[in-house]
Amino acid sequence: MAKALPCSRLRGLSAVFTAAVVLFAPSLLPAYQRHLSEDDVREAWLFGQRHDLRVARFFDAYEKKVAHHGKPGDPSVRAIGVRTPYSAAVLRSYQGGNMYSGPQAWKDYTSAARTFEVVVWVDYPINSLAQSNIADPAPLVRNTFAVKVTSRDRELASAKTTVVPQYFGGFDSSTLTGAELHLEFDVRDVASAVLRIEVSNRLDSTLSAEFDLADLR
Repeated sequence: MAKALPCSRLRGLSAVFTAAVVLFAPSLLPAYQRHLSEDDVREAWLFGQRHDLRVARFFDAYEKKVAHHGKPGDPSVRAIGVRTPYSAAVLRSYQGGNMYSGPQAWKDYTSAARTFEVVVWVDYPINSLAQSNIADPAPLVRNTFAVKVTSRDRELASAKTTVVPQYFGGFDSSTLTGAELHLEFDVRDVASAVLRIEVSNRLDSTLSAEFDLADLR
């Protein structure tokens, strides 16, 4: 009759098996990273500098287009997205171009290392009342749209909300064509699981998007 293995040996074999799983099957591990090392940020910086189709496809996983359910002429939500610390580092590099350096990428990351961002893209049609001269469209956007972010059935409270208006031609402040609504959260409050984002407007229309952060960096 075969002898039972002693507990100490069983623990040793278990440790070896666990190490092998980590080494040879990294896809089984959560991909979402809350805290990035210098190597992680450098990797994100180098990737963002590529400016090719692979980078564009990378961002597809972090942004989801949604269908407009309101009446014609009403402001509408075009897309909903998330910015993890890693994807934000890639985006800064992509937008900064070849003048954006690796040391600057690390500096920018460390200044916002605890920031997890949700972004909502809003369109205002040409015949919208918002086309009138508005000195500051931020209150209009905040009063029209409400955003609810849920992580593991717990609603998260945003630390900061910023509205970035978009104008016709990019500079004519008399014609508002859209806005980006940025909500910042503490990255430590966000679980490496499904994140649900609901956006509702004053007409009681609600849109939602889900992002499985276990599949994202």
